[in-house]
Amino acid sequence: MGSTFAPSLAYVDHFERQVVVHDDNLFLQQIKLWKRYIDDILLVWTGTREEALTFSNWLNADDPFLNFTMTIGDNRLVFLDLLIYENDGALATEVYYKPKDRNNLLQFQSFHPRSLKENLPVGQYLRLRRNCSTLTDYRKHADKLAIKLQTKDYPTHLVKKAYKRAHNNNRDQLLQPRAKKPDMEQIVCVTTFNPLSNKIQRIIKEEWKILTSGGLPFQQPLHAWELHFPAAPGGTRHFRAPYFGRRLPAPASLGTHLPSAGAFSQQWHTLPRQPY
Repeated sequence: MGSTFAPSLAYVDHFERQVVVHDDNLFLQQIKLWKRYIDDILLVWTGTREEALTFSNWLNADDPFLNFTMTIGDNRLVFLDLLIYENDGALATEVYYKPKDRNNLLQFQSFHPRSLKENLPVGQYLRLRRNCSTLTDYRKHADKLAIKLQTKDYPTHLVKKAYKRAHNNNRDQLLQPRAKKPDMEQIVCVTTFNPLSNKIQRIIKEEWKILTSGGLPFQQPLHAWELHFPAAPGGTRHFRAPYFGRRLPAPASLGTHLPSAGAFSQQWHTLPRQPY
């Protein structure tokens, strides 16, 4: 089934088919919209508040293994990371943060690929642009995001560039589903971390057309580093990367080395295709 909670999802899906959207459901006519993401449900109800409460009690009485809790909002309602509200007779959305939300953004000085850190603000601002129906809401949350990024040492010019890129994007286009890429196997190249790791990665990327000239149906590989740190007597700690710590000490102190050509070629692994 893949994920550990897949059986639970299958159980809930079966319950919905047999109870919620079944013709025997006496409340079916009042359900204008029923959308579920894992265990969170968005329900648009056309009946009264009392009927909604009765419907909730009916659901809980039908299956002893499921417990439904309900929050009713007349004009505003939180669903996942969205605040849905009424605006001039239509539904609008803006991003929602929980009261205990913390700044968990990646520290800019962390030991991650620079391209990842430079693109992180772009992804965060595009998320705001998608989730906020109006530019007013987008600017409000964008200002808060800028403060979060600055506290994580992101350069001002990167933050401003990401803000402008998201601001100038057409929101309708951002909400369109992305076209699926050709179904190709993904591989990962694992090498021992050393001062030449980035150069090796760049060479493979630049010469990938040559490596695939024989018709191999592979995407460009993901790159990972294997780090060896001293541990307590009796063993060695192994880290399979990308390494997510802060900046490492000078590579010479790690005792790393370049693998031989044979070892390098043997550390190509095929990742199993994940079901979606």
